[in-house]
Amino acid sequence: MKLVCDIAVTAMRHRPRLPFSPARLFAAGEKGCWFDPSDLASLFEDTAGTLPATVNGRVGRMVDKSGNGHHAIQTNSWARPFLRVDSAGRPYLEFDGVDDCLQTSLTGLGLANSRATLACGYRANGAAGYILNTAPSTSSLAEVALGVLFQSGNSRVILGGGVTSRALAALTPHCVTAVWDRTGPSGQVFWDRAQAQALALGNVSVNTPLWIGSRGSGAFFAGRVYGVVARMALSNAAELARLQAHICTKTGVPQA
Repeated sequence: MKLVCDIAVTAMRHRPRLPFSPARLFAAGEKGCWFDPSDLASLFEDTAGTLPATVNGRVGRMVDKSGNGHHAIQTNSWARPFLRVDSAGRPYLEFDGVDDCLQTSLTGLGLANSRATLACGYRANGAAGYILNTAPSTSSLAEVALGVLFQSGNSRVILGGGVTSRALAALTPHCVTAVWDRTGPSGQVFWDRAQAQALALGNVSVNTPLWIGSRGSGAFFAGRVYGVVARMALSNAAELARLQAHICTKTGVPQA
């Protein structure tokens, strides 16, 4: 009896595509940070990480899930954001726009030779404030090395003092995904689920830590933060598309 082996495509077992995780962006040891408020095990009330955070309680430590140890910390108990859950069941950190903020130990994003990928999901209450910033000593946009700012109904990405803006309404979830090579120089930003827009790049170079919810000493953000990913490396088109979709889904940005 002759046996025939069917190797046609229709005979192959289907392998389901695994859900995307930002952990893949750091699998080769890339530097950076990844913060995910939906992972409640990564949130703590205290800076030492001994008291798990609870819904409607404050968060003093958010663990960096990239494995690089750049945890987001707030030593002052009164300036810690609250852990909340929205009506769709999505956890987020609520910043009050007065003094709430978290500081990470990640540096390098604001340098003139930076090559990086950045994404964050947020919902602004309406007042001006920095969602992300690496220049706590200045209030001038032209002097900001790296910032994501909500201001006057616009979301702005500031890189080296160059400003790229898009009108995005307050009280609505949004996500910003960007990639740049300042040695090129070149860069792109994706607003929500839209196509890319060229980034305006300036020459300001500052090597200060990344802050979440402020520029350190002012311009505090009032609103929600659903997630932050910063990778000190370029990402290809496929990685960017999956990161963009991941952050938008975490934040509740509707499909286009």
